[in-house]
Amino acid sequence: MPISKAGCVIVDNDGNTMVATQTVVGRLTVVGPGFGIAGETQAGANGGVAFFSKRTSVGIQMRFDQSGTVCGDITTNGTGVNYGSNSDYRLKENITPMTGALAKIAQLKPVTYKWKLDGSDGQGFIAHELQAVVPDCVTGEKDAVDADGKPKYQGVDTSFLVATLVSAIQELKAEFDAYKATHP
Repeated sequence: MPISKAGCVIVDNDGNTMVATQTVVGRLTVVGPGFGIAGETQAGANGGVAFFSKRTSVGIQMRFDQSGTVCGDITTNGTGVNYGSNSDYRLKENITPMTGALAKIAQLKPVTYKWKLDGSDGQGFIAHELQAVVPDCVTGEKDAVDADGKPKYQGVDTSFLVATLVSAIQELKAEFDAYKATHP
């Protein structure tokens, strides 16, 4: 039984928001000022899509904003998806070439593992170990828990390693070129 109808939006007694349907396909929760907006979508047991975004032309699918400044976008280009974070020089200061990348890479501890959830194989890093070397790659704090004592897991975005890896390769090339110059 709907609580309210607004055009093609229905909110039922359980707080489920249905758009252009009377079948619960997900939940959208909007909380007042200062609390942000939280959303949840659910895929059916038949392997449905949990979230679907469709455009009729190339462009922005989703935009991220922090205090009035656009931080990044998820865009489509007709054949693929691009994930863009701000990197414009006008947003930066004290820009200097990266140094010591090879030493930083030497400290990393890549691992292989099995996921507890389904036993599937994985490869990558242990979040808190990576955070000690390249903090930009990791979100969250080691062993953090919420108010109920449930784990607040750390996350890793290895795309932040790209600049360090490129710089390390450049350092190796410089060393190799210097070696070649002295050992013809």
